[in-house]
Amino acid sequence: MNHQSVVCEVENYIQFYNYYRRHSTIGYLTPHQKYHELKNAA
Repeated sequence: MNHQSVVCEVENYIQFYNYYRRHSTIGYLTPHQKYHELKNAA
């Protein structure tokens, strides 16, 4: 595994974590959804 493939895998995980994985502590929303919910409430 080279540096570029590791960078790609980390970027893929961050993308998944923030845009697709639901989090129970924030009402089963994704962090991206929660961000927009809070941004629109302000």
